[in-house]
Amino acid sequence: MHPDEPICGAILAGGGSTRMGTDKAVLPLGEQTVLECIINVMEQVCGHVVVNRNKPLTSITSKIEYIHDEYSDAGPLAGLHAVLKNTKEPAVLLSACDTPFIQEDVLRYLLEQRSNQTTAIVPVHEGRIQPLSAIYQGDLLPIIEQLLSDGKRSMRCLLDQIDVQYVSIFPSIPMDRLNDHFFNMNTQGEYEQANTLFRKYQ
Repeated sequence: MHPDEPICGAILAGGGSTRMGTDKAVLPLGEQTVLECIINVMEQVCGHVVVNRNKPLTSITSKIEYIHDEYSDAGPLAGLHAVLKNTKEPAVLLSACDTPFIQEDVLRYLLEQRSNQTTAIVPVHEGRIQPLSAIYQGDLLPIIEQLLSDGKRSMRCLLDQIDVQYVSIFPSIPMDRLNDHFFNMNTQGEYEQANTLFRKYQ
């Protein structure tokens, strides 16, 4: 993973949102949807941004490219597979659609960690591995295809098989910004928290 190679930003937005009870991607935060908030930040660090989702969102005005899964009901690993297979860039910076407050400086720091020795760069925050806010090399595609063919859908299955650089220290980035970056919004209560947190950025 060469530090200067181009990278595709990919947002996973194909989940069922069962705990939320409604599509998380189109929930409003201010005058934008959650998905648009994430797209705006991703576009600051990636020249090409795509959304992994089987059905395009008519409510999103941004002219965004959609990539659909080839493996149905196989979770984020199928989304990563689809993006790696259908983008021209040699690596992908991944984000999930339930993390509306991703931070540009956190993403840039992860991008700076790229080297020729790693195939994946995965952050760790407060002891928890964050595989959906990570960087993956396109060379991983055959491994992911084999896992999916074998019925293995867990991102952890992938991480256990590859050379991963885990990043747990983010020098000069305040803890509150890290907490915001990794804030995960899956329930109505967390969406209410997100609306409160959103006001901090106004």
